[in-house]
Amino acid sequence: MPSAIAMPKLGLTMKEGTVLEWRARPGDAVVKGQIVLLIESEKTEVEIEAPSGGVLRHVYVEPDAVVPCGSFLAAITDRADESFDAETFRAANERKDAGPAKAAPRA
Repeated sequence: MPSAIAMPKLGLTMKEGTVLEWRARPGDAVVKGQIVLLIESEKTEVEIEAPSGGVLRHVYVEPDAVVPCGSFLAAITDRADESFDAETFRAANERKDAGPAKAAPRA
């Protein structure tokens, strides 16, 4: 069964976060607790861990995108050869109020 990595809500006032860097790529094997990406909230940069072990199958949000808390960022499956449809998985599981990604403002 696939598992999702979603933008966490790190505080009461956090509404969105920015994906800064993916430390794993689609197709990479990951273990539970491994750092797979770096995000930025309004206050700090945070390393995000894989919620389960398996294979990073799909990245939904590229670096520099700003997305609401709860938005799907990536999907992990148990095996690389497991049947998986990224858009069907997102449609069946993503919060309806998450909204689309937007580009982060450049300094």
